[in-house]
Amino acid sequence: MANQTQRPDTALHNTSHLMQYHDLIESIVAAMDARDAYTAKHSDRVADMVLVLANALDLSEDETTLLHMAAHLHDIGKIAVPDSVLRKAGPLTSPEWEEMRRHPVTGYEILRKVDDFKEIAVLVRHHHERWDGRGYPDGLRGADIPLGSRILAVADSIDAMMSSRSYRPAMTGAACRREIERNSGIMYDPCVAAAALVCCAALALNLGGGAFQAASASASGLPSPKGVKSNEDRVAYLEGYGWQVLEEPLATEELLIPEEMDESYDDYLALQTSQGFDLEQYAGKRVKRYTYEITNYPTGEAGVQANLMIYRNTVIGGEVLSPQMDGFLHGLSMPAGS
Repeated sequence: MANQTQRPDTALHNTSHLMQYHDLIESIVAAMDARDAYTAKHSDRVADMVLVLANALDLSEDETTLLHMAAHLHDIGKIAVPDSVLRKAGPLTSPEWEEMRRHPVTGYEILRKVDDFKEIAVLVRHHHERWDGRGYPDGLRGADIPLGSRILAVADSIDAMMSSRSYRPAMTGAACRREIERNSGIMYDPCVAAAALVCCAALALNLGGGAFQAASASASGLPSPKGVKSNEDRVAYLEGYGWQVLEEPLATEELLIPEEMDESYDDYLALQTSQGFDLEQYAGKRVKRYTYEITNYPTGEAGVQANLMIYRNTVIGGEVLSPQMDGFLHGLSMPAGS
């Protein structure tokens, strides 16, 4: 079936202006999550996964930003689905299924009215298309489906398969992998499916960049690196390591993680790796570094600082240091024996 919408070219314009909508998107997603226990955090998990897939598929920063926002908003059309259908504790009937199938077009119609969201609207419209052309709403096939929508389709499916419903348990990781493999070239773009399988293996089929760290952190009693959005969150994150800090950061900087890191970075990368962080996966990305003054360093030394590097609300690195010429630098944890 011919496409009913105008799709953007593969070369996307700069998307930095979209970041002004971050708080609005968070509010919309929270409102959607409040309607249905199943969808609670679903959009966040899908958004986490598309970041991993975007990195694996070597998308540009602009493409990744666009896709990440589309992931947060991909189910916005469900706002028009009746509660009796959205919250039904069991499989849907044919008429109810038809009602549910309208949500990609509804989401498209909502988003396309905002000039800055027109490209996002297209990705949302097509996130239920299939590689073999048997998806909806427009029956697009293969490469006619926007790449972002193909990535969304895989991430959305993984979260659906690994979430429990009233009428079925969550799939195991192994079963989910088999479904992705079986439907590669049928439901899913083979390249995206292959990337998902590689990422799933690396992250034990966890849900998105930082989720693996979050699970490890939870098991060790350390704070989760995910969902660190505000100054209060950053302070609370440091408090999770036992640090007391001044409430406002000493400095906030935007840093570019180098595309290639020579041996001069080896010690620093090793320090981050020892804490469960992998800076190399953010090569070429612009991140924020927040510096806080610590007021309870065990030796009583004044002026000790804590740095947090954050990318898309996830802590991706950090350290504690003395800014003196002969000062020290170590990980975020309290020194042993303190």
